Amino acid sequence: MKESDFTVSRYSKKLTAFVLKYATKISYASVKELVSNTCGNTTLSSQQIWRLVNDNGLKISTVQAKQIEAFNASDAEINLQKVDIYDIEAAEVLYLCDDVCVKEQKSQRDKVAKEEKNFCNTCVSMLQKADGSYQTIVVGLGIDNVPYNRVILWENYGEK
Repeated sequence: MKESDFTVSRYSKKLTAFVLKYATKISYASVKELVSNTCGNTTLSSQQIWRLVNDNGLKISTVQAKQIEAFNASDAEINLQKVDIYDIEAAEVLYLCDDVCVKEQKSQRDKVAKEEKNFCNTCVSMLQKADGSYQTIVVGLGIDNVPYNRVILWENYGEK
């Protein structure tokens, strides 16, 4: 997946990519202010930024679901091997995984009360690629991280 696959909106590609990049780091209100200060665009609201992020997330989830489906339909297999973790000479791949939990969402958004608060659990993984760089893996909504991580492992270390 490339970043350009997900930056389709009614806004320019560069503005959408800018908003999506900073929406992962700061609040939507802060992104709105940043866009206004940087680009002079004062028409982009926090709610529109939320929609951009949500729409992009849904597109990512759809692509990830298709990747999992294609992997499961293929004959690809991941062969696991026991590794002596104390062997200095053994080849290894670094894979880090952490669950980031948000216990509850805001009880109100835009002065409208939410019916019920939701628990949000996000699994963030990082995989060392064959070239030594790292890839951050975050699954989309409704996507199980284990099958998707298998797809990413196969893409990076499967038989070519």
